[in-house]
Amino acid sequence: MHRRPEHAVMVFVMIGTTSALGSSEHPHMTGSGCFSQAWESAYVREITGTAQCTHKPDCSQVRGSVDVLSVLTGQAQEIEYKKIQSQLDCVGDNVQVLFHASDEYCTYPKIWELYPRFKLVIRQYACWPQYKDLYRKHTNVAVTPLGYNTAMQFGHGARNSTHAAEMMLEKLRMSADVSGQAREYMWAFAGTVKQDRANAMRAFDDFVPHPRKTAFPPTMLHRLYSDAHFVPCGRGNINLDCFRNYEASIAGAVPIVVGTESEISDTFGHFGAAPPWVFAKSWTDAVEVAKRHAKDQNVLAKMHQDVLEWWIGEMRRLHGYVTQALNGDTVRVDTGNFALTYTHSP
Repeated sequence: MHRRPEHAVMVFVMIGTTSALGSSEHPHMTGSGCFSQAWESAYVREITGTAQCTHKPDCSQVRGSVDVLSVLTGQAQEIEYKKIQSQLDCVGDNVQVLFHASDEYCTYPKIWELYPRFKLVIRQYACWPQYKDLYRKHTNVAVTPLGYNTAMQFGHGARNSTHAAEMMLEKLRMSADVSGQAREYMWAFAGTVKQDRANAMRAFDDFVPHPRKTAFPPTMLHRLYSDAHFVPCGRGNINLDCFRNYEASIAGAVPIVVGTESEISDTFGHFGAAPPWVFAKSWTDAVEVAKRHAKDQNVLAKMHQDVLEWWIGEMRRLHGYVTQALNGDTVRVDTGNFALTYTHSP
């Protein structure tokens, strides 16, 4: 049975926390039986194109009717492996796409044994040093941007993040005067200050203007980043990857990432295209690079457009893979392997 994405059905499960997810906490989300408890649930629906999602626990109600399985996993490998197997046995053999989330610690190679059961696997966190040999064996695996907070509201009638980025890009392209594209803040940050983020805040503090608060409701994130040129993106819990990179990109703000060139490449060099962000060795170097770019409105305008085009391209790439899989076609993913280097002055 093959379906177009807009007719596909998804089951969304959180392994190890709750057997399934399903509620309607966010009124801006629509759809039958829609889930919203996971951070990236709206993003999963966007890239898979599914119009229906379910959390029905009765296997007899979902067997043979599920096209996409989305799982969030932790670190109890053997237990979670068995639970995912059980979930697959429940929903039947029609599942074409697996979205594998939350392998941030890159310590879960066993789940790759399940990947051949699907036409397409979309996974968060590249974990290239840990899994590079597995990528070579499994050509149906695509690395995805982490996504965005489900509660984000894009405004202006945008249907989803891709549509929001397309509308902003069109507006930028139609503006002949780049001074009319000015944003209120040089940079903005919203979220918990942890890991190296305190160092980032100190380094960027005299790069003004910037909003003074770090606490913003998720519904306001897109508006905040739409008013900023840059967004410092510190490390997540352990991985250099972080949702903030992508929440900023959707709004055309330029993420700034600090790390070694090898870690940056391992983390962000395996999408369809290299992300056009600012990469630096230290937060001190990063703020100097940002300040030099900020002196030229034309340079800033080009950076905003490049980031928006990159996000749109990634969304179209992933949705294209999903369409192939749901059509029953063999999906061969062209996993990028980009050597990303530090950003230099314009």
